[in-house]
Parts: sequence; C-alpha cells; structure tokens
Amino acid sequence: MAKLILDIEPDLIDKIRDVAEKRNISLSELAKKLFIKETETSTYVPVKREDFPDWIKKLTFAKEPTPDFDAKKEYGDHIMRKYGL
Repeated sequence: MAKLILDIEPDLIDKIRDVAEKRNISLSELAKKLFIKETETSTYVPVKREDFPDWIKKLTFAKEPTPDFDAKKEYGDHIMRKYGL
C-alpha cells in the first residue's frame, strides 16, 4: 500500500475527522472511500472549441501551424535580440 501526503487546512481536517468519527472509520478509510467514489463516478468530457467563450476563441491566432516555421531558429533569434549575443 502507498502513502499519500495532503496539504489541508487544520479547520478542514477537524471537520473531516468529525465525519470519520461519526461513521466510526479512520481518516484513511474515509479518504479511500471518497477517492473510490470519485474515480468511479467521474468521467472525462473533452471540451470542444465551440464551448469556449468568445474572448478565449479570439486568442487563437492560427487554425493550422505554419509549415515553414522553425521554432529553434526563432528562439535563437529571440535570444540574440534579448541578450545581444
């Protein structure tokens, strides 16, 4: 069995501890049950471009990548301009 470290506020830990105590189970068992429930009921739904707000759609500059674009050369040119090398 693996261990998991979580960063949770002390007030929330107290509330979780109360819930576990009322159910007469450990914090680990409560967390395990919650994780199992979440992973069994959750499904990934891909987001379509049409679902984005208009202001996000406007951020898209090109629908297709430029075939002759050389990213390494552009980055090198950027470094030369920035640092004057």
